[in-house]
Amino acid sequence: MPRRPEWVHRLNTALAQLDSIAAPTLDRRAIEVLLGVSPRQAIRILHRLCGHQAGQALVIGRDELKEKLTELSANGEVR
Repeated sequence: MPRRPEWVHRLNTALAQLDSIAAPTLDRRAIEVLLGVSPRQAIRILHRLCGHQAGQALVIGRDELKEKLTELSANGEVR
């Protein structure tokens, strides 16, 4: 069985913090802070959650991220 990512235990906290973020999109740095991960891991997460390019940055919409993290939290299927 593969090892669970280290940020999984932060999902509930991250979901609560997303409500207080005013920005409509989050970039790599915001994911780093939100989930407590490295820059490389933040990029991997953005790719897995279908982030998209906005100029030079990889971003994801706040509402889209909240929806996907809620889904992950509910079904526990994090790889």
